[in-house]
Amino acid sequence: MTKKKTARVIRMSQEDWLARAVELFGRDAADWAFVCPSCGQVQSVRDFERFAGEGATPDSASQECIGRYDGHARSEMLSGDRPCNYVAYGLFNVCPVTVVLPDGRESPRFGFAIPSKKPEKA
Repeated sequence: MTKKKTARVIRMSQEDWLARAVELFGRDAADWAFVCPSCGQVQSVRDFERFAGEGATPDSASQECIGRYDGHARSEMLSGDRPCNYVAYGLFNVCPVTVVLPDGRESPRFGFAIPSKKPEKA
């Protein structure tokens, strides 16, 4: 009998999640980067700025694969194509992080990308 590997989900408060982002990437939220759990696309908040007219917000980087905005919307979840059209708040949650908001609601999020360099202290 083989054991199924189950994904580990990290639960953290919004305050802790924000502190971790600053620790990894610095205070400029536009530099914060995330990994789509479906296709592995690495994307930053800055990458979504050009799609503000189509509804993208700073939160999009941690909850929506950029393929929803850049013309790759037909790349299906877990297909291996990147970017894809996966969203954290959809029918299937494969996100590795759950952020507990101040009001108690839970918000699934993409994991942080590994930064290429440490942010400079401000």
